[in-house]
Amino acid sequence: MCKTATTVPTIKAIPMVMPNALVAYGDEQARRFRLAEAVEASQLGLRLSRELYVRGLVDFLTVLDNERSVYAVEDQLVQSDRTLVVSLVALSKALGGGWEATPVGEVAR
Repeated sequence: MCKTATTVPTIKAIPMVMPNALVAYGDEQARRFRLAEAVEASQLGLRLSRELYVRGLVDFLTVLDNERSVYAVEDQLVQSDRTLVVSLVALSKALGGGWEATPVGEVAR
């Protein structure tokens, strides 16, 4: 079987796969940006709740709840980073790219 015959279905699929991969990548970038802002806001809330606790204005449960919120949003940010990388690989594949293995220690030229 010739190599061209196996690539024809892939080329025909590019118009369908590439826009989906591009949209997924763009959506995940926007989601990651919003999550990064949410992490900053959660960390600010945690700092404020700690300050209020030190002053005796709130109980320690409030601080713990804010810590839990920070960790939850940070976890979502890490998951978004992973999804962003997976989306980038899918976009690269949709555009016809692939992985090329280079031996360890070999300098790329």
